[in-house]
Amino acid sequence: MFPADDAAQAVDSLNVSMRKVVLQLPSAVAANISYGLYFSDRAARQFAESPQLFAEYQATLAELNLKVTTANAFPFGDFHAEVVKEQVFLPDWREQSRVDYTCRVADLLAQLATSNNGLSISTCPFGYAAAAASAQSISNVRQVVEHLRQLHSQTGKHIRLAFEAEPCSCFSDSVALIDYLADSFCSDELRYLGICFDLCHSAVTDEAYAAVFERAAQKNVVIAKVQISSALQRDSVLCESSSRDLHDLAGSAYFHQCMVDGSLYPDIESLTPSLFSAGRAWRIHCHVPICHSSYDSGWQGTSWRPAVAAAISAQVTDFEVETYTLSLLNTKFIKAENIEDCIAQEICAGFLALGLDTSTG
Repeated sequence: MFPADDAAQAVDSLNVSMRKVVLQLPSAVAANISYGLYFSDRAARQFAESPQLFAEYQATLAELNLKVTTANAFPFGDFHAEVVKEQVFLPDWREQSRVDYTCRVADLLAQLATSNNGLSISTCPFGYAAAAASAQSISNVRQVVEHLRQLHSQTGKHIRLAFEAEPCSCFSDSVALIDYLADSFCSDELRYLGICFDLCHSAVTDEAYAAVFERAAQKNVVIAKVQISSALQRDSVLCESSSRDLHDLAGSAYFHQCMVDGSLYPDIESLTPSLFSAGRAWRIHCHVPICHSSYDSGWQGTSWRPAVAAAISAQVTDFEVETYTLSLLNTKFIKAENIEDCIAQEICAGFLALGLDTSTG
């Protein structure tokens, strides 16, 4: 995900950064990748008001042969601001502005989508605070469901709103989120709802992926999208260098929820000095490149390939490589000359895990 806080920036990111990624891909991969849309509320409004600018964006997607099946409407705006933290959950699903934004993104996705089915929009897990799971939120989600139903009828595009669990939020794990959706919406409404299952998040909370797929099948809640991602992991006491890495991450824009010795913490800043000196089992919410498994200072990436294999067996069809933190990581995690090269390597790693051809063809 490249910065796209306004429409012009969205066009530029696609035309410059994503073009560089495509040029570095093997031809068999470049011919078959999809592009995950991200529009801030501001960008979505501007595209809706400027058919010419939107046509330019659409033409660039076609030129780069990028298919479109999914969009990310979790961050409302300023996702690449200096400080994001809990602001990424705002407005939450109690607010009408979250409804209006999501519907605008759905309208844009319906116009850009290159297929009629298997389309999804990921969104926040109702909010950060537990109070976001409310009657008002349910009512607001129903507004979006009705909008998606109308879009389906008018355009033939079947889009699901996919809720993404995140550690220490209103819903920290996907199983609880699945249960909430199944208990709150009828089967007809669930046709337009689902889960976005993020493998980095599930690794931080130590959630068993098999349990997620099993519960989704039991409750008739669709896994609309799996985000192939990896968290930071270390199974020993921090050394000086790895401790410094965490302090560096603490100063970044985003939350970095931590599981330390089986206990979950909302951010690195909430860790006590005793944990830094004595903690032995570390899982950090930091999306590191999936194309690598180990890093300097004793860090490793959490395993993701078995979960992808299980998702394929569970008949999940939409997989997305998540990239938004790469520009914030130091070179020990990137291991590439530039961000575009790293993203190209990530896409190829994802293709291999999905059993798709990565040869030059």
